[in-house]
Amino acid sequence: MMKVYLASGWWLPGHLEALQRLEEELTQKKHPFFSPRLVEPQLTKDSTPQERQDVFERNLQELRSARLVFARIDDYDPGTIWEMAYAYAHHRFVVAWSLVPGRSLNLMLSESCRGFLNGWKQIGQFFLPESKLNREVAQQWQQSVV
Repeated sequence: MMKVYLASGWWLPGHLEALQRLEEELTQKKHPFFSPRLVEPQLTKDSTPQERQDVFERNLQELRSARLVFARIDDYDPGTIWEMAYAYAHHRFVVAWSLVPGRSLNLMLSESCRGFLNGWKQIGQFFLPESKLNREVAQQWQQSVV
């Protein structure tokens, strides 16, 4: 089974709902995943340095143990981009995704990703039931490179 690390922000309008939809789809299709938004404690501006360090270390551990990092790039969240780079440096399978019509990848993202999906239709075609992946769908992205 391939564990999926969901790299995505969830604080901008519409992002939480999209991430929850993705988590539900992965659960239904029996894909094990880790979503940083589900980590306790949730960090706030009042979180202690130790709480921040604990969450950071947990996320790193989950990135290292994941086989696939599935990264939402709609707003180029710096944390998500950092997670993508870390995953690439540690030889993880990175697939970027977007819900922005016409979104493309720049050179650095395109060279570090093994795939790119745009929209719920492609995401649904990529994640197959029983923890299987349709890698061909993710690899149709070459036309999205700028």
